Amino acid sequence: MSIERNSEGCLLMDPEKVAAEVTPKFSRYNGGWIKRVDGLDKKYANGYSLVGEFVEKGLQWLKPGLYLDCSIEGSRKHPERRYSLFRLLPDGTSVLLAKAGDYRDWAPRMWPAIEAALAEYNNEEKKYSACDLGATPDQVLIEEITRRGYRVERAA
Repeated sequence: MSIERNSEGCLLMDPEKVAAEVTPKFSRYNGGWIKRVDGLDKKYANGYSLVGEFVEKGLQWLKPGLYLDCSIEGSRKHPERRYSLFRLLPDGTSVLLAKAGDYRDWAPRMWPAIEAALAEYNNEEKKYSACDLGATPDQVLIEEITRRGYRVERAA
């Protein structure tokens, strides 16, 4: 399956479909939401500690990075929330990083996984930045040049 990309590196995808592929017990029976996680604000010890924007439903441009899914299942009287932190990779695949159940302290339980993932992501951003192409692996450069419509040949 080919994934559409824009000039900013965003992927044309449905966030709920992405979350459903990687999230255990994904459900929208009683609602739910997905939020992009760009950082932490530890002056809060709840969901407000997660810095980022909520994503809308349906097909849209998604930036690779961290996302948190809140699936709400169970009955209407007794809903159960399940939180899953996943990373959307630049190739359109996603990886589950952490999960938490319906606890009052679900957000602080996710902090170590969020901090580790943000540190890893920031290191990759620095490693592959346009300012230092020498650190970028040849295959990554070739794929990007080819994606832009150029032909690449190795010099003899």
